[in-house]
Amino acid sequence: MLTNQEMQKELKKVDKKLEGTFREVCPTRKRGMVELNKRDIESRMNLLDKEVELSKEENAYLNALKDTRMALSSATKDNIDISIFEAKTKLSIGMYDLKNFS
Repeated sequence: MLTNQEMQKELKKVDKKLEGTFREVCPTRKRGMVELNKRDIESRMNLLDKEVELSKEENAYLNALKDTRMALSSATKDNIDISIFEAKTKLSIGMYDLKNFS
């Protein structure tokens, strides 16, 4: 079980990785980084899926990760920058929701 502050740090790490992906110039490498980010998010989500009952903070954290993963899943060759930006926006909303609990 993570504390609120630890969850905020984890979301900031994901945000930093997404920022690096957004700034990448090479389209092939960018697509690879998107896939890597999706797997990273899924592994973070799997840590919480094992728990039976989630607190409000954990639920907000999990929802932020799910929304971010869904935005990245819609990334194609033509709209990859838009999808990354949408994922960052959803992550920022989740971070804001999580801060409201502290």
